[in-house]
Amino acid sequence: MGFGYPALVVDTSGSVTSIVVVLGPNHWLAASSPSGRSQASDLLPMGSRLLEEAGIEWGALRGLAVVHGPGSFTGLRIGVGFVQGLATALGLRVMLISAFEAVARWFVETRGIRSDAVLEVLFDARLGESYRALVQWRPSHMGLQLVGDPAVVVASQPIDGVERVLAPSQSELVGPFAACPSACSLAGWAAAVMGDRMAANDSTLHLVDVAHAQPLYVRERVAQTIEERQSESAMRMRPMQHNDLASIMVIENQAYPHPWTTGNFKDSLAAGYVGEVLVDQGVMVGYLVWMRVVDEAHLLNFTIAPARHRRGLGQWMLMKWMDGLRTLGIERVLLEVRPSNRAALRLYQRNGFDEIGMRKGYYPDNDGQREDALVLARGVSGIANRESAECTA
Repeated sequence: MGFGYPALVVDTSGSVTSIVVVLGPNHWLAASSPSGRSQASDLLPMGSRLLEEAGIEWGALRGLAVVHGPGSFTGLRIGVGFVQGLATALGLRVMLISAFEAVARWFVETRGIRSDAVLEVLFDARLGESYRALVQWRPSHMGLQLVGDPAVVVASQPIDGVERVLAPSQSELVGPFAACPSACSLAGWAAAVMGDRMAANDSTLHLVDVAHAQPLYVRERVAQTIEERQSESAMRMRPMQHNDLASIMVIENQAYPHPWTTGNFKDSLAAGYVGEVLVDQGVMVGYLVWMRVVDEAHLLNFTIAPARHRRGLGQWMLMKWMDGLRTLGIERVLLEVRPSNRAALRLYQRNGFDEIGMRKGYYPDNDGQREDALVLARGVSGIANRESAECTA
C-alpha cells in the first residue's frame, strides 16, 4: 500500500486526455490524444503502449495518480473511474492532484519562481464564472499546497501580493523537459507535483483509498444527496457582509456605466441600510440594498451579474425579498429606474409596479448629460406565491 516508481498519472479533465508513466525522477514517458467520445476506450490502449515502451507490466506499477478537477464532468468521471479500477486490481491507493496544483507547477517552473509565493489559479467555468483556488508554492517544504477550499466565482478582484494565473490552453503547457515530459500536458505537470511530494518525503502524499478517489467538485451543490437537495435550496439570500464588497464591485462595474463606488456601499451599510446578496450554488450572483422609512421600503440598488441574466434570478430575488418585507410589516415598496433600462422596467411592470412620478436629471449619463428617473411603487401584500416568470435581470 506504499507509493513509488514506476507510477502512472492520468488526466481527462480537459480537451486533451493524457497519460504519463514516471519511471523515476525526471524519467518520463507520455502520450496524449484529443478528448472525445472515444476518451473512455482510449485510456487502456494508451497506457498499454506506454508500459510496453517502458518494458514493464501493469502489475509492476507502484503508484497511481489522477488529476481530479476541476474540469469536464464526464471527463473527470472517466479518468477517476479508470484509476479506481486499476487501484482495485493492483491493491494500491491513489494520489489525488488538482488541476489547480498542476497549472501552478507549470507556472512556477516556466516563470522561475523559487521563493515562497501564493498564486491565485483561475479556470474558465463558462457562463461568466471561474473555478478559483489559492495555491502556495513552498519549495523548501513540499512544493505546492492548496490554501483553503476551491470555489466557483462570478468575478474576483486581484489580491495584493498574490500572482493571478489563468489556466493555459494545452498548447501553452510547455516548459523545461526536466520538469515536463516530452509530450507536455496537464498530466505531465501533475506528475511534477507528484515528484515534488515524493522528494519531500511527505508521509501522507495525499493518498486515498479507492472509494475516496472522487472528482473535485468545486460547485457546492453538485455532490448533494437527494435528501440534501430536498431539504436545502441551492439558491438563497443572505445578509451582505463587508468582505463581499470586492466581488460586489466587480459585478457592479460590469453591470453599469455609472456604478456605485465601494464608498457608496460602505456608507449605506454604516447608515443602517440593509444589504442582501443572492447566492446560487455557492456563487454570489446578485445583491440589493434598501432602506426602511416607517412602513415603506426604498430599493436603492438591485443588481444581477450580467453573466447570469435571462435565467429568472432577478424574478426569484425580487419575490424572495418582498416575501421577507411582508414579515417585517412593510406595506409599500418604492424605487427609481432609468427609462433606458428596458429589462428592469419589464421586470417591475410584470410584478405590479406602477409609475407614480419622475425625478428630472436624477441619473448621470454619458457626455456629462443627465437621465430622468421613473419612480415606481407597489404594495407588498399579495406578493407571496406569485408564479415565477422569465426575467432579463
